[in-house]
Amino acid sequence: MEEDDISAIIREVLQARISYIGWSVPDQSKSGYANVKPGEPDLEIKKGNTTLAVIEAVICDQSVGRETMQKTLAKHFKKALGYAGCKLFFHLTYARILDIESIFTYLEGSLKEPPTDFTYEGHERIPFTDNRPRGFIARYRRGAEEVKVTFLVLDILQAAQKAAAKEGREDKAAKS
Repeated sequence: MEEDDISAIIREVLQARISYIGWSVPDQSKSGYANVKPGEPDLEIKKGNTTLAVIEAVICDQSVGRETMQKTLAKHFKKALGYAGCKLFFHLTYARILDIESIFTYLEGSLKEPPTDFTYEGHERIPFTDNRPRGFIARYRRGAEEVKVTFLVLDILQAAQKAAAKEGREDKAAKS
């Protein structure tokens, strides 16, 4: 599954949850800027023509120690903030590596270096209390406004769950 495919699934789930209050999650459309030309945020939450939130996604399928992966994660973070003048952004990392903690470590360092005109004001981890994605919320200042970016890491590799299922099948086969 590629990034757009995963984002399409998330779009459908979001749309089902927010449509009853008159909000929408339109398919990828041109918005804001990316490399000084109109960009395409992965997802936007809108009420009418007003953008309430921007969601930018990226797949992490290489070690975060690799410079190319670091640049990709940082680029998507900074790109997200250029898509709209709203106050709420989401940076989704679809993790296809075992060391998810390394993603958090890298993102917590890079989020302190936002684009020009944004000032980092702090962040806090979202308590990991159930099966929700792990992440943290960072606060920034853009002029007189506070802007929040929620960083979420989704474990799409699910190695632990797959290993447990495999062991369960092997145990069942051994008993047969």
